[in-house]
Amino acid sequence: MRKLILITLSLYYSTLTYGQSIPVTGDQYHLYGPNSTWGEYLKVGGNGRGTTNASVVSTNGNLHLDSKNGNALYLNHYSLGNTYINPQGGFVGIGTASPSGKLHVFNNGNQNGLTIENSSASMTNYGLTVNNTSTTNGYLLRLRSSGVDKVTVTGTGNIGIGTTSPSEKLEVNGLIKVPQATNQDNNSPGIVLISNDDFLYDGKYLNQYGFGFHDFEGPINPSTQRPNPYVSGYYGVDFFTGGQNRLRIHYNGNVGIGTTDTKGFKLGVQGKIAAEEVKVAVYANWADFVFNKDYNLPTLKDVEQHIKDKGHLKDIPSAEAVKKNGIFLGEMDAKLLQKIEELTLYTIDQEKRIKNLESKNEKLIALVEKLVTMANEK
Repeated sequence: MRKLILITLSLYYSTLTYGQSIPVTGDQYHLYGPNSTWGEYLKVGGNGRGTTNASVVSTNGNLHLDSKNGNALYLNHYSLGNTYINPQGGFVGIGTASPSGKLHVFNNGNQNGLTIENSSASMTNYGLTVNNTSTTNGYLLRLRSSGVDKVTVTGTGNIGIGTTSPSEKLEVNGLIKVPQATNQDNNSPGIVLISNDDFLYDGKYLNQYGFGFHDFEGPINPSTQRPNPYVSGYYGVDFFTGGQNRLRIHYNGNVGIGTTDTKGFKLGVQGKIAAEEVKVAVYANWADFVFNKDYNLPTLKDVEQHIKDKGHLKDIPSAEAVKKNGIFLGEMDAKLLQKIEELTLYTIDQEKRIKNLESKNEKLIALVEKLVTMANEK
């Protein structure tokens, strides 16, 4: 009886001794539990994971923590403290037993490989932070597909799409597709300077400061909408070549070529213009009034006197005025036509005078010939 008591006390105190092992033989294991809430057991030891109990198993120096089959594994579930995994080094694999980096996530199914969700509305909280504190060389981020780099972020912060060596903040090796403008305000697709600054044009919202595409009614079939690029600058648009401003479209729609000052005209050109044809579509004061019956045609004497006094024709600007102010093409053409029509009237009048003189001259000649004949007969 005394021996039995000593054995019982020895086993009891052995369970209270720190660092004391509880031996098992073969593939045996210990079950602890059940807990009072769920009636679950914890399996410790054995060979391989258990499917009916959560387990802690050591194999070949490796430690396996497994939940009951189909259940979850929580780390630091109820504690508000930090969780450290391999702070001394080593790789962590999720979905793989052979990780190739500090964290290697392998997805061999139709689920998302990695999801990072940030529910905080604070601008100081980030969903993902990558911080390279030692150097600006190398990459902060590499996104690959089929072993080929698709998107890279260098240590300097440059982003490359289709290239691993972007030289600017964004470099794209390939095409960039921009959708057309829609009827949704403050959401105009394109390259813009200021967001949420759209205006409505032809039923679509375009940005006040941007470049994009919108529907354009085709000239062949007006009912057919066709994509058309647009450039918008609220206060104007400048075009440069060789470091010089070559063309400016002003806020009010005036266009300057070779100059930014159109003097208030719709088109101002500093330089020469070559054209096969120039058309003045509308000019109200055309010179046909010269042919009206009530037109007061100046006499040639008046014309002569004006030339003596002014040095140029009436209603025609002087050379000095043209040099200073230039001319209006439509107005000048009308004035020149006025002078041509006046010259035509002078010519018609002179033609009548000439015909009258010719008629009188013929009569005088006939009279002289008659007188000569009568004199010879005597």
